[in-house]
Amino acid sequence: MVDKNTGKKILLGGKVLEVPLNASEFELLKKAAKNSGLPVATYVRSNALLSAKKLLNIARVSHRHIKF
Repeated sequence: MVDKNTGKKILLGGKVLEVPLNASEFELLKKAAKNSGLPVATYVRSNALLSAKKLLNIARVSHRHIKF
């Protein structure tokens, strides 16, 4: 991943996940992402992290390495 502002490469230590979606699920996520002003993958990632943190009762999600 490359930081848009600095052009520096950002190394991510996680994994790339593939999540199968049916057409109606994808359309729903695409509309929600568009309304949020985000790409679909960013929208899904952000909301998945927020849901996980809420479920685990963790106060805050850090997005320091992501530039929107």
